[in-house]
Amino acid sequence: MKVCKKLALGLVLASVSTMVTPFIVQAEKHVSGGVGYHGVGYYRGMDYMRGYYEGRAFVLGAFSKHIDHPTKSYKVANEAKALGDVQSQMEKLSHEPYYYIGKSKDGNSILSSEGQPVMGPKKELHIGRLDSTGKLDVVLYEEAGKTVLETVNTGSSIVMPTKHVEVSPTGLIYAMKGEATSYYNLQGQMLHSKPFKFDKELYGDLHSVGTSNKLVAIFNARTGEYKSDEIFTSLSWNQNTGLISGYQRDGSILYFDDEGNHVESATALKIISQTEGTQPRKIQMPQQVEGERIQRVLAPFSEGIAFVLLGNKQKVAIDESGKILFSVKEYDEIEPYLNGIARVTRKAHGLNFGGIFNTLAAALVKGAFYHQASYGETDYAWTTSKLKRGYIDKTGKEVISSKNQMVSPLTEAGIMTYKDGRFGLYTKEGVEVFPMVYKNITYMPELGAFLLQDEEGRWGVKRQDNSTMLPFAYSKLEVVAPTVLVGKSGSAYRMISLDTFREIGESYDSITAPKPFYGVYSGLIGKRGNNIYLVNPLTGESLLQLPSDTSKVDTATLESVVYKQHGKYGVLDFTGNTIIEPKYESIQVFVGKSN
Repeated sequence: MKVCKKLALGLVLASVSTMVTPFIVQAEKHVSGGVGYHGVGYYRGMDYMRGYYEGRAFVLGAFSKHIDHPTKSYKVANEAKALGDVQSQMEKLSHEPYYYIGKSKDGNSILSSEGQPVMGPKKELHIGRLDSTGKLDVVLYEEAGKTVLETVNTGSSIVMPTKHVEVSPTGLIYAMKGEATSYYNLQGQMLHSKPFKFDKELYGDLHSVGTSNKLVAIFNARTGEYKSDEIFTSLSWNQNTGLISGYQRDGSILYFDDEGNHVESATALKIISQTEGTQPRKIQMPQQVEGERIQRVLAPFSEGIAFVLLGNKQKVAIDESGKILFSVKEYDEIEPYLNGIARVTRKAHGLNFGGIFNTLAAALVKGAFYHQASYGETDYAWTTSKLKRGYIDKTGKEVISSKNQMVSPLTEAGIMTYKDGRFGLYTKEGVEVFPMVYKNITYMPELGAFLLQDEEGRWGVKRQDNSTMLPFAYSKLEVVAPTVLVGKSGSAYRMISLDTFREIGESYDSITAPKPFYGVYSGLIGKRGNNIYLVNPLTGESLLQLPSDTSKVDTATLESVVYKQHGKYGVLDFTGNTIIEPKYESIQVFVGKSN
């Protein structure tokens, strides 16, 4: 049986027992690298917070937040809201019932937070949902090649028509067979007349569904409720207006809010017009420029300037009146202006700029910086090629030389450049911040700081004003978890506080991070000789020495550690007491969502 993750039903937050100690997110003022934050920071496109549970410190790093450059800031209201949101999530996490699921050759077994057997072993046994008291309500397992959905309290069961099954806290069952999807209640009754041949998420729980390949309807995939009839040729959600537009056969449009409620056309059009009023003004491109027709637009108008190719093969910058400002004939590609500068590329040889970024054949350079708002969910990777790149200002002057093999987008700290194996940093006016002598560079925007490797191979940290925060005395330096920096000097690793940039805790042969527990890093893994320790991620203090012959720590929850010994997995609490003996091939932690 495969548990399908297509629906964001919120049932597998994942973990174990009812905890009574509240999780407290401390709303104190931290200052890191001169950048202040109120219990919240920014790390590779994610919010992180510091929290305390039963006196132990934790780092939280799973709260995604897009930051628009170059005005990245956390206003007091946003900080307070973020703090409240995380406080709420962590309180739920610390109080939700949770269970362990141990896998063995006989099948899966469900165990309580105290390690007591609850159900199993059964083949592919999983938890569907819990009841209001935190006890098992619905489970799924495989029997005779079929997926069985069993209601634990009554003992009743349903054999599902497919192996792909998921259960929501509301009692909705989602199943997929081939390309068709269906939704059922706990009595096994399908909530619509035919399987959906088309099923696509619109926003949140709302899906665009259709029983044929012709028309679609709005369907709540959490409750199983139709929010419209199957009358639309297509449906789309607009993130700017928050409206869903349903296009009918006659060309007319019906509007719905993000909960699927119908919105009158007059109201919807008012919302759309108000939203469009906040968008950048669209500038019409002239047909001709000083008597020459425009053959091709190289970059549309942005900040009052566009780049065009004229009929006489001249490449020029023009203003909104069509006046030629300057020539850009030496460049193969030009991007629109952003914050007063435009990125330019030489010797493109017909290659696409975006394609060069993403081609697997390109040689990766060891060095990256992180700016999620500009480049989506992934880190920005440096690549080498025959292309040369730079920036020009609004007069056409090169402020960043176009002889560089790579230039980064503009960050709060400036523009990173790469050429012939060396990195540097410049302001957008072209003023040097770091000379191009560094073999590696990693930008930490939450600190306004850079991890740098000098020409001798030593690592250190500098602020964006070129002042040294951490001396270049390390053979290795890396961020292993949000706010956690680890450095190697000689043969020993030490944690380094990102508040003081001083070494903290004891030295180890290695320091790594296990899988986060739903965004929470409750401990790092320090290894010294044959001993393995769970280490506080903020203070460096040793919390627990794991049993001898421990080969791996899989994850650390708020109160327990899943570890591997002699090839099998078990669970310890934070005092070192055994919750589950190491006898399973794997152990998952399920945090339940009660009704």
